[in-house]
Amino acid sequence: MNPLIYKVIHIAGILGLFTAMGSMLASDRKKPVMMSKYMILHGISLFVILVSGICMQDKYDIDIRSGWIIAKFFIWFLLGGMLAVLKRGLVSATVAWIIIIGLGSTAAYLAIFKPFSI
Repeated sequence: MNPLIYKVIHIAGILGLFTAMGSMLASDRKKPVMMSKYMILHGISLFVILVSGICMQDKYDIDIRSGWIIAKFFIWFLLGGMLAVLKRGLVSATVAWIIIIGLGSTAAYLAIFKPFSI
């Protein structure tokens, strides 16, 4: 399959992930029905990001041990953990926005510039 298809799927997953996290921040935690819909979107989006990212890595023949790939896995893991932070309200909405935008921006930087490659 064309690697650009994987890139489009990857970006769609990213859009879904950030939509889910933004919706969780904006919604009322006392309404579990709505929160569960956002949690499902969060999980599906993480899965889509992971699978499409691994497919792109394979198609572009990038070594999985490259430093920027490992850093992106770590960011993916942190964005997955944000579900618990958002659901429980462990940090304020402002701090959560800063963390989410910071992680997303760092992941974009790593994908574009590919620092510390093997």
